[in-house]
Amino acid sequence: NAMARYSLRHPRALVALAGEIDAGLQNYRLLHLCAARGALASLGLDYASLYEAMDERAQKQVMALPSQELLDAVLFAERLAYSWKPYEADMQRELQERFSSMDDRRGFDEFADPFLAFNCLRLRGLITRD
Repeated sequence: NAMARYSLRHPRALVALAGEIDAGLQNYRLLHLCAARGALASLGLDYASLYEAMDERAQKQVMALPSQELLDAVLFAERLAYSWKPYEADMQRELQERFSSMDDRRGFDEFADPFLAFNCLRLRGLITRD
């Protein structure tokens, strides 16, 4: 993020950064992926194989996160200095699908505060009052 913040685009530094991210990708959580992908895109780095690996990891994370953590990620992603909007959209879509498929109390128990979760989703237009 620091390189993006200061628009540091030295080609060798970018390649080295991409290599480090690629090597440690298995340790990246969803919000780290969101921030890193957004920062790399802002720097104009064209590294297709890294982006494909990041996209795959992000998709797995979206599907695997518990609903409360996914809600937290949606809320926090809005505050990231650099974020990858397609990942944010994936998170929102998955949360919307989960919420709409909940039909009993057990589903809503996945949230620490179901009423807060409902209001957060409603305010973002992800669900309606119906």
